Amino acid sequence: MARKVTVTAQLPKTVEVSIRGASDTLRIDVRIDGEKKGSLNIGSGSVAWWPAYSSVNGHRVSWTKLIEIMEAMPTYRIAKKLGHSN
Repeated sequence: MARKVTVTAQLPKTVEVSIRGASDTLRIDVRIDGEKKGSLNIGSGSVAWWPAYSSVNGHRVSWTKLIEIMEAMPTYRIAKKLGHSN
């Protein structure tokens, strides 16, 4: 049976991640079958994954390192569907 994945973005009034040290980060909560798996925090200097119910065991990576990781992964042909909903 397919698992239901829910992704919720917690947006501040404004999102200004282009300024280093900005306190407003974009937070995206990820739930699978209703159970929170963690939060993805996106800022100007890094991206951080915080597992559910953990405030000390996060995984932070700089944008440069994230690009290196993603480009090292196998590539797949996918279509961009920005602005479209299923």
